Amino acid sequence: MKTVLITGSANGIGKETALLFAKKGWNVIATVRSFENSEELRDKQNIHLYQMDVRDKQSIKECISQVIQQFGKIDVIINNAGIYT
Repeated sequence: MKTVLITGSANGIGKETALLFAKKGWNVIATVRSFENSEELRDKQNIHLYQMDVRDKQSIKECISQVIQQFGKIDVIINNAGIYT
């Protein structure tokens, strides 16, 4: 089974992309800054929630390390996270 990591999965395009890949049978690593906005993804088959803030290098390193430890590899990364001010 292939594994995709999607940043910014709490809502919008990131959430919909996570749901699509899960429906297609992929392992989906859905990253969010906060778990409180990710209820819809929590109970979906093949979706695994990880906390990660793309503005924090240590957060990225820890998340990637955990994913590799659990799944062995990441086949695709979709960098959807973004910030605005």
